[in-house]
Amino acid sequence: MARIISATSIPMKMRKPHLDRYRSQLRDALLSPALSTEQRSRVKEKLARVGKTKIYGAAPTNSPGAKPKAAPVAPEPEETLEDLLTQTKGELLTLAEQEGVSVKTSWKKDHVAQAILDNRSAN
Repeated sequence: MARIISATSIPMKMRKPHLDRYRSQLRDALLSPALSTEQRSRVKEKLARVGKTKIYGAAPTNSPGAKPKAAPVAPEPEETLEDLLTQTKGELLTLAEQEGVSVKTSWKKDHVAQAILDNRSAN
C-alpha cells in the first residue's frame, strides 16, 4: 500500500535544491519574449507559490482553455401588492387570465391584484 508523505515532513535540507532548481526554471521562463501576458502572469503566480504549503479546498484556479463557470442566477424578486398596483386594471385582468385566476371584471383593482398574489402563494 502506498504511503502518503507530506511535503512538510521532508526536511528543508533535502527540498531546497529541488525548489531552487524549479525557481530557476520559472525565472528562465519569464525571460522568454514569446510569453503572452497571461502566460507571464501564470508563471509569476507559480513562482510566488514555490515552497509554500498548498491549501486544498480553496477557490480553484481555471486551467488554461477551461470554460469559466456561469455565474449563479439570482432568483427573481417576488412581486408585491404595490408592484402589481402600478399596473392598470386591464393589465391586471389580463395577467389574472394568463395565470388562471378567476376574477370578475367588476372587482376593484386592488382585489384583482390580491387574488393574483393569493394564487401565486398557493402554488
